[in-house]
Amino acid sequence: MKKLLILLFLPITIYGQAWSYSNGSNKFDGKYKMAYASVNGGQFPYNNPSLIITKYDSSSLKFYLNNSGYYQYDTDLSVEFVFDDSDKVFEVDDFSLSDDGSAIFLNSMVSYNKSFTIDETFNLFQMLDLFTKKNKAYIRVSDRYKTIDLKVSLSGSTRAINYVYPNLNSVLTDIESSKLEEENILVKAIERNKALIEKYRSTISDNSIIELEETILDKEKVSFFKYLSKDIESDSVYLKPYGGSFNFIKDKEAMMYFISLNGDKEFIKKVVLKDKYFEIDNYSPQEIIFRDNLIKYKISEDDVNQIILYFRFEKMNVKSIFLSKDGVSATEYNLGYIKVGGLLDDDTPFILPKTFKKIR
Repeated sequence: MKKLLILLFLPITIYGQAWSYSNGSNKFDGKYKMAYASVNGGQFPYNNPSLIITKYDSSSLKFYLNNSGYYQYDTDLSVEFVFDDSDKVFEVDDFSLSDDGSAIFLNSMVSYNKSFTIDETFNLFQMLDLFTKKNKAYIRVSDRYKTIDLKVSLSGSTRAINYVYPNLNSVLTDIESSKLEEENILVKAIERNKALIEKYRSTISDNSIIELEETILDKEKVSFFKYLSKDIESDSVYLKPYGGSFNFIKDKEAMMYFISLNGDKEFIKKVVLKDKYFEIDNYSPQEIIFRDNLIKYKISEDDVNQIILYFRFEKMNVKSIFLSKDGVSATEYNLGYIKVGGLLDDDTPFILPKTFKKIR
């Protein structure tokens, strides 16, 4: 932080109010406006802390607690606010420090409900708006080495903040409009997600459906998804065998992905599939050929089903099946173990990861 930010200003003081404001300029940064208030409770040698808001023509709006102590990153620094009209705690969740460690720039904060979960978020502009609506703020600054409790009057803060940033109400209106638009999209996404659940209810186990409902029908949880929360047109889901091995056939576990309209995949969660998803009764003509050949190769019928299911789940276009000794030791081979491979449509050989034992 440049020291000139807090030097040589001419205050415009409203009698009886805690907040003052001023303007000025310097050769390096041009014109600026500033609002500030003294904060009570400083400890030696930081006896005169203050809350300051600055806006230079050449830079963005800044809101910071100045001269309350010396601070460093990686010391578990915490800044919390409590206002006079309630006991709700507001914690700064995004801050930065000046180069000399004497100023804490407050970028955003969150509030907590009685169960200590976040119930509201505030960006810089919403923080300043909150300060115009309260009468007094109590501040606790703590790290691994100290805890300092401070207090500041908010009398005159509305006039001072609007002097520094007269566009605050306009910005807040835009933020509110954006929030409403996002909320409407989220509501539509939830409705689409309900349809997704119904679409896959016969495929996915009952317990997994319950877990899915808890995830993709909860606005707060869905909002963390990049595509699932914003792409309200797509209803495409991809189920991928869990772990890429044959274990998914035994455990019936699959990775569930949402496919957006532009083809991007987004992982939702791991699910368990119902038994009928693994029924192998309806072989395709090509799979019947594979089954007959594998049985001729003395592969057990259970293993044959696993092999066909593997190719089916992986959506591999296999035109022929073969046995392979690749990856099989001489001892294993003598005991009857073998690998199974498939020749893909582009003539690329693919060896399955599992080793199978031929029946005698």
